[in-house]
Amino acid sequence: MQLATRLAQPEDRDAIWALYQTAMRPHIEAIWGWDEQWQIADFDQAFSAAASYVVEVGGEFAGYFQLDLSAELIYLRMLVLQPGFQSQGIGARLLADVVHMSQQSRRRLSLRVFRVNGAARRFYEREGWTVESEDDAFFVMAHASCKPGTLALTFRQATESDIPAMSAIRLAVTENVLSDPSRVTEQMYRDYLALLGRGWVAESGGVIAGFCYADKEHASIWALFMARQYEGQGIAKRLLRLAVDWLFEQGSDSVQLTTTAGTRADVFYARQGWTRQALNEREARFTLLRGR
Repeated sequence: MQLATRLAQPEDRDAIWALYQTAMRPHIEAIWGWDEQWQIADFDQAFSAAASYVVEVGGEFAGYFQLDLSAELIYLRMLVLQPGFQSQGIGARLLADVVHMSQQSRRRLSLRVFRVNGAARRFYEREGWTVESEDDAFFVMAHASCKPGTLALTFRQATESDIPAMSAIRLAVTENVLSDPSRVTEQMYRDYLALLGRGWVAESGGVIAGFCYADKEHASIWALFMARQYEGQGIAKRLLRLAVDWLFEQGSDSVQLTTTAGTRADVFYARQGWTRQALNEREARFTLLRGR
């Protein structure tokens, strides 16, 4: 998938306005009613004042997003995709870029979602956002990794130099423990980086917090592990999303993995919307279809 973003130009205004109406009008009508003149004026004010970005896939207009930027806050005013480009991981990738921008600039990150738009709220929650406050019309949401006092994280493709740290994390886990640690060799890590798939790490202050590997041949997740001190901060969810999106970009229609039944990993994958199948008393298989 050839995904690109660029700053919106005046000539993009009409296409963005048309998409805004399609996506937002049903919700606005349900809450306040639709005042055409007021909506046009409000849209044009936001289009001129905010940083507006056009999203293109293969050169085709796929959607847009808008950011209000201040010294302390990045406010995600709008993220809208054309219906034909939804449920393909594009929104998650755009969100990850905005989160990275927030972390690098050490600014808080916030957005509002209509209370009546349950699908949007569920999407943001899957991507690590939580509701901080609410009113009659909106939920105000923030990303867990972009609040004051939270970690500054970098997500990047894994390299051979990361293998010792990844191996140490894998051997330190207390669930899904290897019965024979010698069976997972450094060469296997190298093979999955260069030949069989791709890996990603989350890094904080030069320390590897967790990693994830995608197996391209079998369209599966070969590994997803976190250092214990970094658990519970939404990092594993973001690593998993990087791997899943990459496998879908390679043409896979579904992604699979297996884990030990009754573990925290078992619960984690179910909460991410994967379909669970019990293989036996000790193992469970999870499947995620494209578009989920």
